[in-house]
Amino acid sequence: MVFIAPHLKCGAMKAECSSESEGLDWLEQITDDLENYEEDITQEQYLRTLQQQTRRKPFAEKRFLKLPFLEVCRRVGLLG
Repeated sequence: MVFIAPHLKCGAMKAECSSESEGLDWLEQITDDLENYEEDITQEQYLRTLQQQTRRKPFAEKRFLKLPFLEVCRRVGLLG
């Protein structure tokens, strides 16, 4: 069961979930972050941090969508 905040409209959620550009932006962001981060971090460390942020504030930056999307991308080999 997925909880959707009452302030989010179904149409907006559907548009967000079917947006190709949003997913591409997330992939580009994680790639850029990993390349430009001052310390060497792994994809797993990056995603672990994102998991912690998602638990605290799932609706900030659409993390409740972003995290599962990026986890699947990692499993299928799209993150490098």
